[in-house]
Amino acid sequence: MSDHLLAILFSPRLLGALMLYGLLVMALEYFTARLHHAVRDVGLTAWMVEHVLLPWSRVLVLLLFLVLAYPALFGLAEAPPVADLLWSRNGRISTLINTAFVLSLLLPLAPLLGNLKGLVLPVQAIAMTTLLFHWLALALNVAEVSYWPGGLALLAILALAPITQSLAHHASHWLGGHLNRINNREGFENLLYEGLLLFFQVPAVLIYTLALGRQLRGVIA
Repeated sequence: MSDHLLAILFSPRLLGALMLYGLLVMALEYFTARLHHAVRDVGLTAWMVEHVLLPWSRVLVLLLFLVLAYPALFGLAEAPPVADLLWSRNGRISTLINTAFVLSLLLPLAPLLGNLKGLVLPVQAIAMTTLLFHWLALALNVAEVSYWPGGLALLAILALAPITQSLAHHASHWLGGHLNRINNREGFENLLYEGLLLFFQVPAVLIYTLALGRQLRGVIA
């Protein structure tokens, strides 16, 4: 990996987007957990919070991260403005959001993915970044690009799924236990688990986006 790429990966843009993403994920999980607790006895409302409001909110937070991290998430220092990619054609932004939202509903129903939550967000993010990369290639007049990251990159993404799930589990129980004792209440483990799981999955997403962006570095440079 070149010094140029390392500088991009540790750039204020990417690190700032990652920090903001982590904070927003924690806040989202906290407020939706409280909302779900408040309406737990109202069947339809509780279902809507869990299966509609929360997935939609996670998609929007993920979209914000991708927008703020662009173009660094592709390993690029410069690129056409992300606003040009999203709004130069009608329907692009809705396509991006709706694709991720539909995946959030369908993936948990899959036999394998239903028990491996660590793969849900990477699959969503990969779908969103694939669309973003496609529009970026069009903006740069690059006729042929590949959306296959390579065998090693795919294996790394698949390997990270159970690892991040385990990390989130252990970290949330350790930190949640302390918070339970400090606040004299239960439930912080579950809240932290969802937030930490989303946060720890970002490296898997970056493996994919950096593999795609490698095709465009010579074009922009």
